[in-house]
Amino acid sequence: MHAARRLVSNLPAGHVVVKLDFSNAFSCVRRDLILDSIATNIPEIYRLVYFAFPCEPVLTFGSHEILSSEGAQQGDPLGSLEFCEATHPLLLKLHSSVKIGFIDIFISPVKADKLDDLTLSLTLSGDLHTVERDITTIMESSSETGLQLNVDKREIIMDDLTEINTLATLNDFIRVNKEDMTLLEAPVFKGKAQDNAIQDKIDDLTRAVERLKRLQAHDALVILKNSLAIPKLLYLLRTSQCSHNPLLRQLDDT
Repeated sequence: MHAARRLVSNLPAGHVVVKLDFSNAFSCVRRDLILDSIATNIPEIYRLVYFAFPCEPVLTFGSHEILSSEGAQQGDPLGSLEFCEATHPLLLKLHSSVKIGFIDIFISPVKADKLDDLTLSLTLSGDLHTVERDITTIMESSSETGLQLNVDKREIIMDDLTEINTLATLNDFIRVNKEDMTLLEAPVFKGKAQDNAIQDKIDDLTRAVERLKRLQAHDALVILKNSLAIPKLLYLLRTSQCSHNPLLRQLDDT
């Protein structure tokens, strides 16, 4: 976050930042790509990984049944490693001066040891035409990797956004001003985006306090202690340079 803030604050003329998100990446990455990557880079565990993929488990929804034939296996403790090994070569093909790949892992609230989902976010920065070529490379690699860009979450940040009007690859991207930029769900700069993020925390806490008043004091204290989302709050405070924001006083009072 702090590196991205410095990057965007000192963005050279003609340079751009794009944010990319892949649709259902964990469940769509090709299994043969996973096996090939493991065989090449970590052959010591290839047999163990292969053991998870020789069959196609049956997935059921109501009366419907389909075979699971792509993506890493949900519940596999090696799933995130397999995903990384399969997608890392794609990042190495890109020529942008800055490449930030981030994996967001969701753990099932029912089974704390079960990997439920995993998404890949990619941030690229460099001169406009290099970044455009990298995006084309990603799109053309979809048949090799199984990964598809989420067209609804593509964002572009640039000082002069009129420069992208003639570029078909980038013209449909959501255009975001620097002060409204977020990265990994945290505002990058002080301004409207940061104010909205802190206000959301205040609103959540206010709603929780009103509901906790209806419970026994001890039960309310236990819930308040364990369900206040302190890690998410600390993440916001530590990554978004929130110091001196007047809304912090309101958060403390709440």
